Amino acid sequence: MVAKVSIIVPVYNAEKVISRCLNYLINQTYKNIEIICVNDGSKDNSLQILNEYEQKDNRIVVLNQKNFGVAKARNFGISKMTGKYLMFCDADDFYELNMVEKMVSVIETQNVDFAFCNVNRIDFLTNKIKNNLIDKNVLGLNNIVKENFSKYQYELWNKIFKKQLIDEYNITYPVKYEHDDVIFFIKYFICSKFSYGIEENLYNYYFNDSESLMGKIHQCKNFAHEFDFIFVFDGLYDFLKKNTDEKTVQYFINFQFNMFKYYYDNLFFKNRLKAIFYYFKQVYKNRIYEVMKKILLFIFKNIFCIRKINKNHNIYKVLTIFYMDIIIREYD
Repeated sequence: MVAKVSIIVPVYNAEKVISRCLNYLINQTYKNIEIICVNDGSKDNSLQILNEYEQKDNRIVVLNQKNFGVAKARNFGISKMTGKYLMFCDADDFYELNMVEKMVSVIETQNVDFAFCNVNRIDFLTNKIKNNLIDKNVLGLNNIVKENFSKYQYELWNKIFKKQLIDEYNITYPVKYEHDDVIFFIKYFICSKFSYGIEENLYNYYFNDSESLMGKIHQCKNFAHEFDFIFVFDGLYDFLKKNTDEKTVQYFINFQFNMFKYYYDNLFFKNRLKAIFYYFKQVYKNRIYEVMKKILLFIFKNIFCIRKINKNHNIYKVLTIFYMDIIIREYD
């Protein structure tokens, strides 16, 4: 008997796109699936549409919760899943019709802890497709090297996971914060030994949509969550200390600091010192002294310097004066 795959779809105000997503899921060439749609307190007609699909296809399970966010929706879906394998899909994206079949084939024939595929990145404004080329160094069978983490891309929707591994290490999403997918994948990655990547473009991801979750993050309009990239790492240090070696702990401390610098560049000027204070407070709580030194050096370097920054997916050369950036030029 073929293994069951659980596909979790968090849904919030997705009435315009959820039908497309579900149509591609229910018509997968791999039939032994359950599609767990978690309605996260939608205020539009999303729930009504979900209920209609649930009546038509008994593989669709609709769960309801108040608007707690995507992390709690995913945790809720995982707690109710009955499949051997776990996959994710965003409501505004869609799978190629053979994606599940391909992913199951890879994870089983290669006997790995997770498998992943390439992605079509579709511009929401122009509908043009830009291939999301994954690092060729991690394609094929790989004995997991923790220091290669950044080459895998931490997005969840182009991967297939084992439920057994999630249960064994109690891997969950940190609730209330954005960027929760980073932490989930770091934890799963830490506990994995082998992976397999294929270059086939099986997932279709929309970007440049100002109404999507990621659109709001990158446009810095979601003020309530500006510092989530700091808080989301709370508890990760203890997980790393428990489940891996000191070298890997140090690697992910550096990874965390590099993420801090990336999102720091996208903050409004008035919030930059506040971000440094929050971040310093977190690492002090965990007694990560090497990061404290990096923060102090970072503070001094950003009083007056010329540097390159990645802001809203564009590269700029800027003059930084007391944490305020003056753009000198934009790179093509």
